[in-house]
Amino acid sequence: MEQKLTFGMNSKFFPLLLLLTISFSMISQEIISSCHVFPPHSFCSSTKSNPIKLPFYEDFSSTYGNVDSSKFSASTSFVNRTFAINPPTVGTLLFDALNERGEIYAHGNTYHFLADSLLSRPIRLDSIFIGIPHKTTPADSIYFSFFYQPQGIGEAPDQNDSLILEFFNPTLNTWNRVWASAGRSFQQFIQEYPTGWAYVIIPIIDTTYYRHNFQFKFKNYASYANNQFPTWSSNGDYWLIDAIYLNSQRTIHDSLPADLAFKTDMITILKDYTSMPWNQFLNSPSAIKTSISLPYKNHSSQILNVSELIKAKELSGNGTNFISPLLANNLFPYKDTAFYRQPIPFTLSSTKTKNVDFKIQFCINTNTIADSFQSNDTITIYQRFYNFFAIDDGSAEAGYGLSVANGEFTLQFTLYKPDTLRAILLFFNPVFFEPSEIPFFDLVIRKDENGFPGNIIYQKTYLEPIYDGYQYINYVLDEPVVIQGKIYIGIRQHLDESINIGFDLNTPNNNRLFFNVNGTWYNSLYNGVPMIRAVVGQSSEPYVSSNVLESQPLLFPHPCPRGNYLFLNLQEPTKIFLYNLDGKLLYESTSCENKVFIPTEMTPGFYLMKIKTSSAEYYQQIIIQ
Repeated sequence: MEQKLTFGMNSKFFPLLLLLTISFSMISQEIISSCHVFPPHSFCSSTKSNPIKLPFYEDFSSTYGNVDSSKFSASTSFVNRTFAINPPTVGTLLFDALNERGEIYAHGNTYHFLADSLLSRPIRLDSIFIGIPHKTTPADSIYFSFFYQPQGIGEAPDQNDSLILEFFNPTLNTWNRVWASAGRSFQQFIQEYPTGWAYVIIPIIDTTYYRHNFQFKFKNYASYANNQFPTWSSNGDYWLIDAIYLNSQRTIHDSLPADLAFKTDMITILKDYTSMPWNQFLNSPSAIKTSISLPYKNHSSQILNVSELIKAKELSGNGTNFISPLLANNLFPYKDTAFYRQPIPFTLSSTKTKNVDFKIQFCINTNTIADSFQSNDTITIYQRFYNFFAIDDGSAEAGYGLSVANGEFTLQFTLYKPDTLRAILLFFNPVFFEPSEIPFFDLVIRKDENGFPGNIIYQKTYLEPIYDGYQYINYVLDEPVVIQGKIYIGIRQHLDESINIGFDLNTPNNNRLFFNVNGTWYNSLYNGVPMIRAVVGQSSEPYVSSNVLESQPLLFPHPCPRGNYLFLNLQEPTKIFLYNLDGKLLYESTSCENKVFIPTEMTPGFYLMKIKTSSAEYYQQIIIQ
């Protein structure tokens, strides 16, 4: 009989790449390593050739993955909504140690190397066009500002790592460093900046910058862990920036332009899952959260009369279609509040029996100020009910594993009716140093025993992790397994190094994660979940919908050779999005030449491509060969 023991931890923040130093030596074998893996994204600058006129403002709320090509000429950094702690507005830009394809930098090393960068398009600082147009002078009071945060919820940049800002001097044709910050942990950072964000504002008074092709550039220097522990040497050294603002007629005391903005995103309205099968949901009246709370802020000097609105619809058009009454309230200058509802004022319904999609929106609006940044005024959830259970949100902010050979960790899933388990989806993080041995593992499924992992009901041995970095790997069971109630799906490691499975730090584990290194089961001390998903029902392949974002016509599957171009009959810049079989965005590109490159690293199989122009968008199922 295996013993069970529960430990809890309330601390929100913890050092990464560090074993826990507590008196229970067996628990020090649980490892969190730094690694964020994001969808590969290429970048193509806008075809517009004219420089940008002031004002310049970007809060990274309008795009995901790529930055806005109408404002930036080049980028290897990553727009995200999951890494920042209490950001000024929803959406931040992440600088780390992975390139734009989500890969370890080939030139990276364990000491110090140039990693990500962000380059603006040329900006006209030669003239002021607001009011009476005129040539720029120091009296126009031009300031450049932004917010930054080291680490976020990920791994802290080391002391020899740094974030740097440079200005391009067109007159002298030189790049000048105007600001830099050395690496440090978030815990050290908040001792100086209690809000968790530092505000940097820089006056531009040197008249040699006042030209039509001024540019700015952010870049970071990073370092990988050494090869003493190969599976730890992954992504890290995180920096986040938000709200870049360049304009005239500013002062050293101002901050953001007047704006009403959400601060954080929301992934799901389900209480225990981000996605689950529709028939399972119908058997669980308590599956939806009892309340929602989405923080937003008045970034202006005026009292704002704010209207709140909720919209929900089933995308096939034969179920839920809900629009709430407007709820108005006054919000004082520079104050925070929350879009709060208890209970959620709508129910989810559909005439479909499986694979249902809902679009749910939470909207804020005000007529008090000219709020021109509307991309941060709406939070949109695409609630999926497909043939798999997903607890994680699809984003790996870290890596998880154990440092004991034959150690086992497992994640608890609760079913609301009996079902058939067909396959397990696992997401592994890429590492800089290849392990000297293949880190084989066993896939282990256990039944419940009084809230803890019990006897084994299925195992598949000597499996190899695939450190793809782009997608979940589908491990199909040799035979289907009938399951009910609580079950536990986990990994038994063969080696004493972390298996480095993706770890979602944004989703609390609610005591659903257990590990065992000495015959006793313990609750994990880390408040996150490994990226393990359970495929159930009649198929061993996770379902992919034809309406990934909206209900759209789906064309016949088109064969596309990887490592080659797919030519499009479109005569304007086109955004391309590739989704895998569970609807996760894997690749984003802007095609400037009426064609799109299919990455060589894409695994052959079926994918869904969204093709978006300035006037329309449609979907195409493709087969990568």
